[in-house]
Amino acid sequence: MSSRIIGSALEPFERSANNIGMTINLLVIDCPVVCAGVASLLKSSKIEVSEGKAVGKSKPDVVLLGTEKIDALEQLIEAHPKLPVIVFASCCESMFVSKVVSLGDDHLPKYASKVELKTAIERVAKGEPSLNPLVVSALLGRNRREYNPKHPLTPRELEVLEQVATGLTNIKIGKKLSLSVETIKEHVQNILRKLGVGDRTQAAVWAVKEGLA
Repeated sequence: MSSRIIGSALEPFERSANNIGMTINLLVIDCPVVCAGVASLLKSSKIEVSEGKAVGKSKPDVVLLGTEKIDALEQLIEAHPKLPVIVFASCCESMFVSKVVSLGDDHLPKYASKVELKTAIERVAKGEPSLNPLVVSALLGRNRREYNPKHPLTPRELEVLEQVATGLTNIKIGKKLSLSVETIKEHVQNILRKLGVGDRTQAAVWAVKEGLA
């Protein structure tokens, strides 16, 4: 049993066992040129790429959907509600990404690197967020809440965590928040300690699951 992201919550859905440490069957729904490019990038991985205009009778583990039309995604979700989808699009506008995320799916820009593409597919196949900064920002922004004393982080730490989740370095976070690098480092260490996690990625995942910013 794994999970599909629905906003900040995680809703269980059935997964086939062959995704865990084994081959991932990826269906690419896009133009032939894009399909061929994706297949070429992933040819040395454990991801088997097939091309199609629809899911049909195939049983992919993940669909890479090349579209910038929300209705196309909605139609796919309606027909296959438990199938993980990554919207593979040139459009990276926050409203578009937020809409994709609100429907429970992931987004990856078409300028993504080979490593980013492979990692996103592997994570989504396991029911995990891709951690694409655009998606993390959409999740955090859509679920931003006021400080709650039940949460272990201070308002400033929540602010730093949001920036960490978008993939910014300590130096860039410091510049954005007008704080010194040493102060940012201290905040990050406090965040990791309070959350009981070992690194920044785990902290970002925690933030997404909890809907905190």
